[in-house]
Amino acid sequence: MIQPIELRGHHLDSIAGLYLVTLDEHIINLKNNGYILYADDSFVDFSYNHLKSLFENPAQQIKIIAEKPDIVCNLCRKIDSCFDEKKQPQPRKTVLGLVFNPEKIIHETSDFGVAEKYGFEIGRIYTSKEIRNRVGF
Repeated sequence: MIQPIELRGHHLDSIAGLYLVTLDEHIINLKNNGYILYADDSFVDFSYNHLKSLFENPAQQIKIIAEKPDIVCNLCRKIDSCFDEKKQPQPRKTVLGLVFNPEKIIHETSDFGVAEKYGFEIGRIYTSKEIRNRVGF
């Protein structure tokens, strides 16, 4: 039996985006957002090739989680800005442009908000096929 992997709700949009960009574009996005310093960073291969390969197996089980590190977070160099030393979520910071209704915008991009957008329940296990069908990639 295939073991389920844990994936934070807000990473659903990120993974869907992998199917819309080339590897070079992905590297530029990672660099511009501070996730990597160099193109040969191991996070590039993981975040582009490995994550996509997980979704190529339609039977792969994925548990949607919230507010704790998942397979992406555990390899990310920015994990300290998201979680404290006890792996508890850090308060999210708002950006200047989010003046209108920051709570609504933060919810919509949070683990709960993104999962809700696609009709997923936090803590439930889905197949990669089910996730691909709902998210549209």
